[in-house]
Amino acid sequence: MSNHDSVPKVLIKETYLLIIVNICFYLFHNFFVEAGPYLGLGIGKAKAESCVDGGNCETEETEYGSDEEQIKNPDFGAQFGAGVNINKNISVDVRYVLGLSYLVNNAADDESWKNNAINIGVGYKF
Repeated sequence: MSNHDSVPKVLIKETYLLIIVNICFYLFHNFFVEAGPYLGLGIGKAKAESCVDGGNCETEETEYGSDEEQIKNPDFGAQFGAGVNINKNISVDVRYVLGLSYLVNNAADDESWKNNAINIGVGYKF
């Protein structure tokens, strides 16, 4: 067994209510790009699952807050995307979410835990 096999793998699941403000610019008739800030408010508890050697998993829950063992709340950042209006009611878009705030209160100097994501959306206009 090599040392690489015993490195723990950690999956963190967080739930946020996002407040998004995007500016949309139409490049062509139906094609648009968008960008803007977001504010994410952590709700519920964050869950971390840590597994060693492909098994032996432990699950830990933590609240959002400012204590050393908690995940910082709120999260903020920027998002950038592009999309297309399929017709006058339906649109499809893809966004990249770039977290700008550190999520861990007690992170080491060489750690930078931030949210990053790719969102795919389908919209319907009334």
